[in-house]
Amino acid sequence: MDLKIIDLTAGISHALDLISPEVVGHHSRTAEIAATLARQLGFTGQDISDLFVAALLHDIGAFSRKARIDALDFETKDIHHAETGWKLLCEVPHMARPARLIRLHHTPWEHIPEDVPPDEALLANVLNLADRVDVAHLSPDLLPRLNRLAGTAFAPRVVNTISPDVLELREKLLSGDNYTWLSRIENRVIPASDVVGFCDAFSHVIDFRSRFTATHSCGVATIARELGRLNGMAEDELRTLKLAGLLHDLGKLAVPSEIIEKPGMLTESEFEIMRGHTLVTEKILGSMEGLGDICLWASQHHERLDGGGYPHGLSSDDLSEGSRIMAVADVFTALTEDRPYRPGMDRHATMQVLEGMVDSGLLDASIIKLLQQQFVPINDLRVLSQEKALSRFKALAA
Repeated sequence: MDLKIIDLTAGISHALDLISPEVVGHHSRTAEIAATLARQLGFTGQDISDLFVAALLHDIGAFSRKARIDALDFETKDIHHAETGWKLLCEVPHMARPARLIRLHHTPWEHIPEDVPPDEALLANVLNLADRVDVAHLSPDLLPRLNRLAGTAFAPRVVNTISPDVLELREKLLSGDNYTWLSRIENRVIPASDVVGFCDAFSHVIDFRSRFTATHSCGVATIARELGRLNGMAEDELRTLKLAGLLHDLGKLAVPSEIIEKPGMLTESEFEIMRGHTLVTEKILGSMEGLGDICLWASQHHERLDGGGYPHGLSSDDLSEGSRIMAVADVFTALTEDRPYRPGMDRHATMQVLEGMVDSGLLDASIIKLLQQQFVPINDLRVLSQEKALSRFKALAA
C-alpha cells in the first residue's frame, strides 16, 4: 500500500482552504510562488519539495476561521499558529523539515535563531515572503514596501527575487491558470512500514483542532481493527480498517472549529456544514492512487443500513463489511468518550443505544453482538489508545 506525500498534503491543504471563502487557494498559491522564488535563488530538488510541502500546510496550526483570516493580515504578529503547526507536524514521518520551515514562516529574517541551518533559514524566509505576496497582492505599494523591509523582515536576497512577473504569477493563479509546480514536485512514496505511523500522526492534525475531538480518530481506528479481527478479517484488511479509522474525519479540517467545539445543539445550517465532512473525506482520499477501500470505508462511516445515512444514502446492499464495522466503531467511540455536552456513557447506556440502532435497522446486528460479547476488552483498548493520544494533545497545548 503506497501513500504519496504530495498527494496527501495537497488534499489536506485543499480541506484547510474550505474553512472560509477568504482563504480559498491561499495555500496552493503560496506554494507555487514560494517554489518559483526558491528556483530563482538556485534551490533545486529536495529543497523545493520540502518548501512546497511546507507552503501547502503553512497555516495548519490556525484552527479557527478567525485565526485563518487574521493570518492573511500583512502586518500580522501572530506566530502562535506557526509554532502550533510545527508541533503538529514535527513528529510525522518524513515531515520534520517542512515542519521546521512552518515554524519560522512568520519569523522576521533578523530574528531567525543563529542555530538554524542557513539553507533552512533562507527557505523559511522565502515561505514568509511568498505568503505575504499572496495576501497583499492588491497593495499598490507592495514592491516599495517589501524593499523597505529588506534586511529586517526579509533577507535582501529573497526580496530581490520579487519582480512584476512574480506578481503577475499570483494573478494567473487566482484565475486558476499555471499551477505547474504541483506536477513537478518529487512525489515521494511513504514506505509501507511508515504508512500507519504517518497516518496516525496526521490523525492528530485532524483531531487536535479541538479538545473535544482530540482522541476520537485513534479510538475509532483501534475499535475498527479489533472488531475486524474478531470478525475474522485478514491482516491486510485489518490494516485498511486501521488506516480508514485514522483518516475517517479528514474532512473535518474543512469544518470551522467554532462548530466542532459548540457545546449545544447545532443549527440546521451548522449541521449541514458538519455533514459535509464525509464528502470532503471522500474527495481527498479518492484523489489518491491505491487507497481503494480506505477511501470507501472512511467516507461511509455515517451511512446506515436503512439508507438514511450520509453522504450518499447507501443501504445495506451497498455497504461492505468494512463500512459496517467503521459505522459501529464511530458510534461506539462517540458514545463512550467524553463529549462537550456529556460525559462518556457506561456499558449499559452504550449497549442500549447500539441495540436500539440495530432494532431501527441502522447498524449491523452481528457486529453489535461482537461488541456485546467482548465489551470490556474492546473498551479497554479504546481507553488505552485514547489516553496515549490525550498525552500527546496535552504536550501540544502546553
